[in-house]
Amino acid sequence: MTENDPIQPDPLALFTDPVFYYGIGVGAALFLLVFLAVWAFRRQPDTISAFDSENGHVTVSRRALQELIQGCCERVNDVGRAKAKVSTRGGIINTHVRLRLNSNGKLSSISGYLQEQISEVVKQNLAIESMGNIDIVVVGILPEHAEGGTGGKDNEGQSKL
Repeated sequence: MTENDPIQPDPLALFTDPVFYYGIGVGAALFLLVFLAVWAFRRQPDTISAFDSENGHVTVSRRALQELIQGCCERVNDVGRAKAKVSTRGGIINTHVRLRLNSNGKLSSISGYLQEQISEVVKQNLAIESMGNIDIVVVGILPEHAEGGTGGKDNEGQSKL
């Protein structure tokens, strides 16, 4: 190097500066804090408020509500298997049901019937009045059985899936 050459900084000098590592640590901590806050805010509660009685507050577990809805759907002859997901937003319970439909089932009549049945069963059995959307998604079509269409169920009413 001569006297007229500009001094070039060492490109690895940044990595030896402790301030660099403090900045990385603070950035990672802030990212983790924001991630945990968003996750906690969006997380659905494990129980759903059913009603208040004179002796206290009554809640229903999310799993119990999902099992009730799945059972309601699977009792319909043209439905083979159902899977329900329940979410709450602003005190309103929204339901998303994924089901397998028999090939001879009519989707429009079955979906309307299921929506009415789900709403009625939840209101009657659990006294939950705040039902919102009941979305039904057909995820599969079951083949027609030669025995005469038992709705995808065997003689004891158990699902064959």
